[in-house]
Amino acid sequence: MVDQYTRLDEVVASDHLLEKRYTLVTLAESDALHDQLTNQLFPSLIAESCKNKQSLNLYSNGVAEAFTYSDMNKKHLATFRIDKNSCK
Repeated sequence: MVDQYTRLDEVVASDHLLEKRYTLVTLAESDALHDQLTNQLFPSLIAESCKNKQSLNLYSNGVAEAFTYSDMNKKHLATFRIDKNSCK
C-alpha cells in the first residue's frame, strides 16, 4: 500500500515506458473523482517527478513514466504520462 487509499499493483516496463499501475481501493468511479485526479493529482505527479533524480534520468534517456489509476472495481480511471517535455 502506498497509503490508506492507494495500492501499487504492478510496474510494467516496455519500450521507452515505465508504467506504474495503482488501484484506489476505497473509491468508485465518478466524475468528481476523475476531475480530482486530473486537476489535483496529475499536477502533483508532474511536480514531484520533475524533481526526482531517477525520473529525470529516465526522461533524459527517452523513457517516459505513466501512472495508471483504477477504482475499487478495477475500472480504469485515468492514465497520466510524464516525459522530458513535461518538466519545462
